[in-house]
Amino acid sequence: MNVGPRGTYVNLSAHGISYRRKISGSAVPVSKVPQLVPAGLEEVYNIASADIGQLTDSDSKDFIAELTKKSGMISFVNWFGVFPLIVFLAVMLFTSFSSETEVTRPASDSTLIRVTSEVGVYIRKAPYAGSAVLKAAGSGQTFLLLDSGNSKWLKVGFNDTAGYISRRFAGIEHVHHDQLTGEQSFFSNPFAGYELV
Repeated sequence: MNVGPRGTYVNLSAHGISYRRKISGSAVPVSKVPQLVPAGLEEVYNIASADIGQLTDSDSKDFIAELTKKSGMISFVNWFGVFPLIVFLAVMLFTSFSSETEVTRPASDSTLIRVTSEVGVYIRKAPYAGSAVLKAAGSGQTFLLLDSGNSKWLKVGFNDTAGYISRRFAGIEHVHHDQLTGEQSFFSNPFAGYELV
């Protein structure tokens, strides 16, 4: 509540809603009746009042009506502040990233050895029948061909190891591998920080 030369005002403000109302026409008059006031004491103000039974809340209905009216008004902060900011952030996010196609595996051809024996075959350490057995391979299992220069044995690779399979128990197959690609996203706007600020 403010009391000044122009009158008495009540001021309320909360959550973006403000209310100000003049409750009297002029400042409360100061009594000009000469009085003997002890030195050092300030002037005494006489405030006009009334019996408590005569006091009413006639202004409360106007106050509530004004609050209701203001609370139903359009918030310019939302329409001209928050909403444009959200739109700007969405546009900046959409335009600051790009994507490109990346080759994850190029096209290639490989030559494989497929075991044709129904009972399987031994992969030996050296290209002769008496050599040590490195691994037993089942029917239909495939291995990467490393060398086919020997007329009786095929050199194959498996688990970082090389061994030999007899040509009688395996066949050579040529396999084509298609190119594999994928989408790679990356940040493409070097000025995004400045735009955000």
